Amino acid sequence: STKLDESIVWGGPIVMNTKEELNKAFEDLKQGTFLRSKIDY
Repeated sequence: STKLDESIVWGGPIVMNTKEELNKAFEDLKQGTFLRSKIDY
């Protein structure tokens, strides 16, 4: 694997680069706007 040299902030199922991004992701998840489009599996 390749080292990315990026900060990592982990909160349950979400991983972001900063605490602010993590907080925003959880707020988006709470408001139902976390995913901008449907993901087809």
